[in-house]
Amino acid sequence: MTVGLTTIVDGGRYFEGPRWHRGRLWFVDCMARTLLSVSPSGDLQEHAAVIDDTPCGLGVLPDGDIVVLTMFKKRLLRFSGGTLSLYADLSKLAIGTIDDMIVDGQGRAYVGDLGFDLPPPEGRGA
Repeated sequence: MTVGLTTIVDGGRYFEGPRWHRGRLWFVDCMARTLLSVSPSGDLQEHAAVIDDTPCGLGVLPDGDIVVLTMFKKRLLRFSGGTLSLYADLSKLAIGTIDDMIVDGQGRAYVGDLGFDLPPPEGRGA
């Protein structure tokens, strides 16, 4: 049996956190600081930009909203109605830079903590 590969998104800088949701593959481009989705036919949509930090991972809440993790300010941002808003501030809880996340069917977010702080790129983070 031979399996072929098809490229559906070309370009981008650093994709992370792929999640299948509502017929599209959702992910962040960490370096471009954007929340994106793509359809199986290759229709790429940019939904939001994280201006002041590096998005790194995402999850889907039971109500269908997307939650985006930001590494250096240690926040979870909720994408709802076309905008990002603060969902949770983890800056007092996280020991180090946070990285990647999964959300379970009850809406609990499990967030990875590196245990140390990476230096943020200029113009991003705390």
